Amino acid sequence: RATRILNKARQARILVVGDVMLDHFIWGNVARISPEAPVPVVDFERESFMPGGAANVARNLVALGAATELFGIVGRDLSASRLKRLLLEHHIGCRGLLNAANRRTSVKTRIVAQMQQVVRVDRETRGSLDGKATARLLTALQAALPTADAVIVGDYGKGVVTCRTGSRQWGPPSMLTMGGGSFGLQIGGQAVDVIMLIMNQKGKNFLTRDKFTLGADASVAAGPVGRAASAETNAASATSTWSGSV
Repeated sequence: RATRILNKARQARILVVGDVMLDHFIWGNVARISPEAPVPVVDFERESFMPGGAANVARNLVALGAATELFGIVGRDLSASRLKRLLLEHHIGCRGLLNAANRRTSVKTRIVAQMQQVVRVDRETRGSLDGKATARLLTALQAALPTADAVIVGDYGKGVVTCRTGSRQWGPPSMLTMGGGSFGLQIGGQAVDVIMLIMNQKGKNFLTRDKFTLGADASVAAGPVGRAASAETNAASATSTWSGSV
């Protein structure tokens, strides 16, 4: 069955929308404690970069053979340019990765010594998208929906994806289960399967039957599934996956 699912993945076109990040690693060794404070001194050896957050989800899908398009918001900065270059190297479509002058690209810098993470430094904007950025993102997403097989929504609490809690809650954010084996989003008249929902750990966001929102204003109502999916895909869509807040 796993082989059948993987074969189907290679035939699928999947959209990933959500909070994208750039993971930055600084690698080194510790040989002494700083005389200035009781902290280790890391002797720098090298650094590396990887797509993070929803961008890492897209990278994993491409590794499985799925044609993948990424949608999100980044800043107008060097980190955004570096992230886009990495995405293109991994053959991830990033025409839906839009720049916003009033936001900074999320960068997670991890300092690692002797394979042990010493500290992490976060540089990011956590507020919800403004109306203009939301409209641009939804326009790009709508244009891609007609030929999409499924959407993965990655919410890491950085403001691209927000949910307005309604009267009927699907479940706790730590593990969201969708009954009936399928769930769909209706975006601007286009319906599409959601095969996975990655929610943030803090419990601020909830997916409800009533409203699912990207950004600050434009709502995305829950609706019937879109393009016909395989039985394997429908089975996979029965349970969402949770990722800890990052």
